Amino acid sequence: MSVVNRRNALIGWTVMKVAKYKSTTNSKNSKPKRKQEKSKQQKQKGKASSNGNRSTLTKSAIATGAAATVGALVVWRKRSGSGDTETK
Repeated sequence: MSVVNRRNALIGWTVMKVAKYKSTTNSKNSKPKRKQEKSKQQKQKGKASSNGNRSTLTKSAIATGAAATVGALVVWRKRSGSGDTETK
């Protein structure tokens, strides 16, 4: 049995067609905002920064780093503790 066969090729082709269709319809439906609308929104929010999602990205990076550190410590602890037990 091969990895590339007609069934998998057909499934991949349909997924790509659907994804392309969705992306084109989403891009057609999103209209760029006019400059006046943008300036009104910035005045309402106060001083709007150019990095709107910066805090979200920072929180995500901190959470990812913490998870990676905890995972590394767990693996290191299991490997270092495996030789301590003696069998009789």
